Amino acid sequence: NKDWRIQALNILQIILPIFFVILSLFLADMVFYRVKLKKPLAVLQRSAERIQGQDLDFTVKKYADDELGTLCTAFETMRTELLKNNQELWRQMEERKRLNAAFSHDLRNPVTVLKGSSKILQKNLEQGSLTSENAKDTIALITQYTGRIETYVEAMTSAQKLEELKCIPQPVDWRVLCNNLENSLSIISENTGKELKYSYQGEDRLIWVDQYILQNIAENLISNAFRYAK
Repeated sequence: NKDWRIQALNILQIILPIFFVILSLFLADMVFYRVKLKKPLAVLQRSAERIQGQDLDFTVKKYADDELGTLCTAFETMRTELLKNNQELWRQMEERKRLNAAFSHDLRNPVTVLKGSSKILQKNLEQGSLTSENAKDTIALITQYTGRIETYVEAMTSAQKLEELKCIPQPVDWRVLCNNLENSLSIISENTGKELKYSYQGEDRLIWVDQYILQNIAENLISNAFRYAK
């Protein structure tokens, strides 16, 4: 019996130090995890889940000035940059919507003029009153507005926002400009049930103006007046 006890004590002398060392390491790891790792890891996990769900309206807190704190700071930087990128994409989408709306609105009047001009040609042809003189004026108007649409499409295709559309003044004969505007407005006024009276003053000379922008403004104002005026 005595030999057995001595042998057991000898075994315990070997096993117990190892057991206590392992137990101490385990307890130290648990304490270290709870004190140092648990909160930062939980923050990082929640942040990753919210970022994955496209939720960027939060802040990643930094709990300590160690490696995990540095990782939290990196997560916060990533979240901030993602938020900035999303806001920029949203701004670009809104600007594109605004640009498309303006594009559709400004094309409506030139298309109306082209349709009206083609109807005039067809009507004169059916009535046998089509002459080289009136056909020449109508075809010139169609050519002018076809080129205007082409120029406007090119400008809107390259522009990212309305403010990028450039005003390019060119020399235009004052009387020609007024006559062209009168022709287009008279076509826009057809079938509106309202009367348009047009007059202009000034000497016949060259002026510097962006004819496309000027006509867009005038046609939009007049078409809105036809639509909403009593």
